[in-house]
Amino acid sequence: MEAEEKTAKVVAADIFRMENVRERLARTVHFQIYTDRMTPADILDLRKMLERNAGEKRGFLHLVREGAYEAVLALPDSLGIAPSLTLARELRVRFGYDVLRLH
Repeated sequence: MEAEEKTAKVVAADIFRMENVRERLARTVHFQIYTDRMTPADILDLRKMLERNAGEKRGFLHLVREGAYEAVLALPDSLGIAPSLTLARELRVRFGYDVLRLH
């Protein structure tokens, strides 16, 4: 906010659409993968999706076997992610559940 004698201004550092708030403010991108539901073809499709959505956010895979374990693996620095509603929808359509988590 800039205040002068007779006026005041709001100065924005960033402006973005409301539907993009979570994607823009997220620091990391997490993918929750249920290991008992995944096939080798699913893993290849997931990798292709991540490569198509390359960006600057740090990514993590959560490999989950319900009732047994959850292992968290950091994706390589070279595989940064650009989270988006499009990516979330594509993942949900392909895998049938919400895979994407933003933190």
